[in-house]
Amino acid sequence: MISSPSVLGVLLDGPAGVGKSSLASAYSSMKRADGAAVVHVVATPARSTTPFGALVNLAAQAPAAGTADRLATLTAVAAAVETAIHSEATAGPTLLVIDDLPLLDPASADLIVDLARRGIVQILATARRTETVPIEFTGMLVDGTLLRHRVEPLTDDLIVLAAEQMLGGCLNPSTAAQLVASSQGLPLHARELVLTNLATGRLLEYPDGWRFEGLPSAPPSLVELVASRFATMTDEHRRVLEALALAEPVPLAVAAALADPTVLAALEGNELISADEDAGIAIVRLGHPLYAEVVRSRLGQLRIREAALTAVTAMESVADPDVRFRATCLRLDHGLPVAADQAVAAARQALSMVEPDLAARLAINGGDGFDPAFILATALIALGRIDDADAALQRAFDAASNDAERARVISRRGNNLGTAGGRFQESIQVLETGLASLTDPVWRSFVAADLAYARLWNGQVAESQVGIDGAEAKPDAVRANECLVGAVVAVMRGELDRTEALVQEGLPLAPAIRDDVPTARELLTLSRFLAFAFGGRQQEATAVVDAELERASNRGEAASGTWMAVRSIQALVDGRATDALADSGEAARRLAVADISGLRPVAQAVMATALARLGRSSESAATSATVDPAWATETKVRLQLEVAEAWRTAMEGDTSTASARLAAAAGKAMAANHIPLGAIAAYDAVRLGHPRLVVDLLNDAARSWDGPTGPAFVAHAGALIASDPGALMDLASRLPGMGFSLAGAEAAAQASRLYEQSGFTADAMRADFLAACTAAQLGQVDSPGLGQPRGLTAREREVAELAATGTSSRDIGRQLDISARTVDNHLSAVFRKVGVSNRAGLVGVLPLLANLPTSG
Repeated sequence: MISSPSVLGVLLDGPAGVGKSSLASAYSSMKRADGAAVVHVVATPARSTTPFGALVNLAAQAPAAGTADRLATLTAVAAAVETAIHSEATAGPTLLVIDDLPLLDPASADLIVDLARRGIVQILATARRTETVPIEFTGMLVDGTLLRHRVEPLTDDLIVLAAEQMLGGCLNPSTAAQLVASSQGLPLHARELVLTNLATGRLLEYPDGWRFEGLPSAPPSLVELVASRFATMTDEHRRVLEALALAEPVPLAVAAALADPTVLAALEGNELISADEDAGIAIVRLGHPLYAEVVRSRLGQLRIREAALTAVTAMESVADPDVRFRATCLRLDHGLPVAADQAVAAARQALSMVEPDLAARLAINGGDGFDPAFILATALIALGRIDDADAALQRAFDAASNDAERARVISRRGNNLGTAGGRFQESIQVLETGLASLTDPVWRSFVAADLAYARLWNGQVAESQVGIDGAEAKPDAVRANECLVGAVVAVMRGELDRTEALVQEGLPLAPAIRDDVPTARELLTLSRFLAFAFGGRQQEATAVVDAELERASNRGEAASGTWMAVRSIQALVDGRATDALADSGEAARRLAVADISGLRPVAQAVMATALARLGRSSESAATSATVDPAWATETKVRLQLEVAEAWRTAMEGDTSTASARLAAAAGKAMAANHIPLGAIAAYDAVRLGHPRLVVDLLNDAARSWDGPTGPAFVAHAGALIASDPGALMDLASRLPGMGFSLAGAEAAAQASRLYEQSGFTADAMRADFLAACTAAQLGQVDSPGLGQPRGLTAREREVAELAATGTSSRDIGRQLDISARTVDNHLSAVFRKVGVSNRAGLVGVLPLLANLPTSG
């Protein structure tokens, strides 16, 4: 932590409860274990006015302050402290750990700065971010000898992980969300919350994880600590804090509606509230996340409703739609009346925020009309309550007044049973029956698009063709649905140019079907991603995923879960099995909360495949078994599960049987119009060394698949069949840029073996080196098609790196304590392996050596 000689100390600052003291304690324990001398002092309010009050334990042998000769006494205390610190030290400066630096008395602060500047101590101090550092330390901060390090709240994932480690098991997703929201990233708060609710029986273990029973209890030890701050508060101040405790954070305009400026200023001066800039807007909240819990814990039911009404009245006086939405939610949470139109509008907004549970609660208060029933159904679908959603859709159908509303219900029922529930035969039957009940040709077209979509998901050739060149004008909702379905159908068929045209047309229209398909924009963007990925445009595909993950970061775990599932597929295809496993596992967890896109079973199947590719066969099989049986027959999920099974077989050494399984699975997928996905599965057989089993499938795919990927697969199969190592080396250089890095490494390894068989040893070594360099970028790799490619030995790498700088053989030999002839022999071996003829050529290959493991 303190590594530079010019740095005399580090100041850890951050909000109360963030773990500053724990971090300082952990570091000091580590230093003490390493043999360093450590002295710990704690500054307190009670000692802040007493000279050397914080150092009283170190000055135990000195005369008491306050005697007749005060200066002599203080000098004696300072000397006693310095002596005590010296007595602790073994070698080097003593680490002086100071809790609550702002509470140091001036005498202690002055002495510590002097000891630090003289090299007797190094400082490790803590302070709250809002507190003022003693003036004695200001100079150190200015000249950089005391570095300020901000300790930020933990991320949501780390808070959940810490709690799960405490409990020895997983948290239920809803409880994890409660813990994250309550703790605000403060580990002390999270720990106290877990311990308190374990003790009170409100945190219990269930098959789906640990779960709070009702509202969690606030931690009493922290409540008592904070409650004293409210003991002498006026009624007016208490009223404002109670309202903020329920509504925070709020814009300054809402706070101004709660109280006059003098009241707000007094509360801010006492650090009971704070005002910070957020995206250019002044936001008011309580001074510490714990304060809200303390306030709420001291309110009875009637007082809570009174506080909620106060907050709602202030919030509804502001025109901001987000504030109005939160006001409606507050009404709902505290039993205040909610108007039907308010409930419906808020339910729509909750859906757009991927908060289906909240949307359902709001929609129930929206009355008996079409809109509340339809929105309720959409929320229930996202929650996985398929039958309840179907019942709500039936109520919406009964309330529908025209073909437009009826068509929307029919479409949603089909998607509910199919995309959400995996019950594709029922979905197709509902859509076919519903289509026959409509008379308006425009809305018949709307449902026909969904029918094509359901047939595609079910592995049937779509009888309803969805085009991009319809002659008649259609409502935006109808055309948006056609573009959405058309893009999915086109990309699954490998019609990548057509996919992009449909995505470009559909994205501006997506808001028209937001109520029907809340993830319409995401599904269109997903089609674009697949078009890039299937088309070998790896960088553009990655850019789409990165942008969508950034966009989803503020929209809840379910939204980001969709794109983590997508990223896991990309990593798996590229050969980064470890990354694929991490992303697919996290995606499956997040999508358990809400899965509007229907990607959770895909993520589980990818997870099973990644585990298989990593040689963890039993875990892979167990993960495959967790996929909902209703989904196991859906084309994409079934294909990925069959690929996982094939890789389990391959990693056990039977690549022939594995390749036969891959060929069969690919044939079924391609027959169901999933051309690129089927071809990628077939291509795995080529990578495993059995191209003849799948070459016909790959040729069929390449004929209808836009872009260079299909032809590259065919070329790889053909090069193996023809035993053409030159063609394999060409592919080895092209495939990584197309998103198939491991396949590129395998092509180079296959070329090396062919060169070796033909007696071209130098070419074999160069191919082997390329395979090793490519594979080294992928993390943990264990592929039967790759084997164990050889890189450079440790000595060869040392020689190569020095030679590339222009160092002579004689000087390299002196540095490495070997002869110049031995250096030249190593260089000859390096030149053969890396495919260069002189030292200058080594400069271009040095970047390849950075991540390359050494061989024996």
